[in-house]
Amino acid sequence: MDSEMEIDDLDQTVVNMVDASTMNGTENTTKKASSSSGPLTPKEALFYYRNILTPYEQRECSDYPEIYFVGEGADKVKKGKHNHGFDTTSRSYIAHTHDHIAYRYELVKLLGKGYSSAVYVGYDHKTNTKVALKIFRADRKCKLLAAQEENILRHLNETYGSDDSDGNIIRLIDAFTFRRHRVLVLERLYLNLYDFVKHLPNQMLGPVKVRAIAQSFLKALIVLNKEKIVHCDLKPENVMFRQEGRTGIKLVDFGTSCRVGQQTHDYIGSRYYRAPEIVLGLGYDCASDMWSYGCILLELLIGFPFFYADSEQALLALMIEALGLPPTKMVEACRNVGQGEDKGQVFAAHFLPDGSPRCLSLTAHHTLDEPAPEGAEPRHVVIKAPKSRPVKKVLAHCKNPMVVDFIERCLEWEPSKRMTPLQAHVHPWIKLTPVRTPEN
Repeated sequence: MDSEMEIDDLDQTVVNMVDASTMNGTENTTKKASSSSGPLTPKEALFYYRNILTPYEQRECSDYPEIYFVGEGADKVKKGKHNHGFDTTSRSYIAHTHDHIAYRYELVKLLGKGYSSAVYVGYDHKTNTKVALKIFRADRKCKLLAAQEENILRHLNETYGSDDSDGNIIRLIDAFTFRRHRVLVLERLYLNLYDFVKHLPNQMLGPVKVRAIAQSFLKALIVLNKEKIVHCDLKPENVMFRQEGRTGIKLVDFGTSCRVGQQTHDYIGSRYYRAPEIVLGLGYDCASDMWSYGCILLELLIGFPFFYADSEQALLALMIEALGLPPTKMVEACRNVGQGEDKGQVFAAHFLPDGSPRCLSLTAHHTLDEPAPEGAEPRHVVIKAPKSRPVKKVLAHCKNPMVVDFIERCLEWEPSKRMTPLQAHVHPWIKLTPVRTPEN
């Protein structure tokens, strides 16, 4: 099924437009501290690098029997108020370029940061390989998120292997605590879908390439569905190409993932890719990931997020424009969401007492049937009739009806009516052998 294909020479212009250091991340790394015969002992490191190591590090390094790298040339922390100067007030780790992590890894460049963690391009001075370093905040909640992600990745990697047959899940190389922060060492992948597509003309890919990505993507979703694991935050940023010039992908960022029946968050997922059952407070499972999957593929085909909304109310409005009115049983189930004083609040935010959507009684600031101009505001509320903007309409340029059918089967109101990953695997569009054509 995993019919990985080459991204043709036309798309190679993207590679030239993206900062090479963002993709490769090993430029200007600092020399290692180990000798030709292997790593240094703490005593040897103190002898050779005492003038580089801070007073704190001179004490700390004794806890590390093998010293590969000491952060020579980095702007090191000398002192500070929080955690010896290593933390911000919010307990995020203060990282300095070319400093060390655990006397082995070099911090090369920041890749991105979120609420719970920051991810850096790293260099392993023991193995001389590129890695990604995910450093979590040092508060209790983020430590729990780190443990959750670590446990899920270890299970998936051990169950499905850690080589090219790994189920298209990012590989966890190591995990440890450094200066009170949990650190995950992950394999270094190429580029995420978001960064890749934003450099393309019209930010679109042709159906043949999208199908190849969809096939590789499905391999990961089949694994997650089999293990009853919900990713919970599928979006282009969390789908990464394995290597330059190929369509094979891996899923990353399992920080909010959970097992079915062990959900710890009421609200998950990035808004544009959030399933309707989550918006309505009805819970979530692996079918919610299939909704996000459909949204991502549709975005690749049309060049912009299909559900481009600035609020939950606007998101539901756009869903109604695309799919029609939500099923009565979902509306009635939403009526009972919440407990005590909170009961009925989600329902009241989206529906009138008779169950009709509030968005149909409001006036929108503007419509958005085409990609938004740079800097434009997302849609606020619907002003068109239900089902006036169906998937078939926005995919009119796709001559293959199987493409439309596939996306529509992912974007069903009711989770039980969506395709499962295994059903998607045998869909006619996915089963087709990729064929290179001039227009695609």
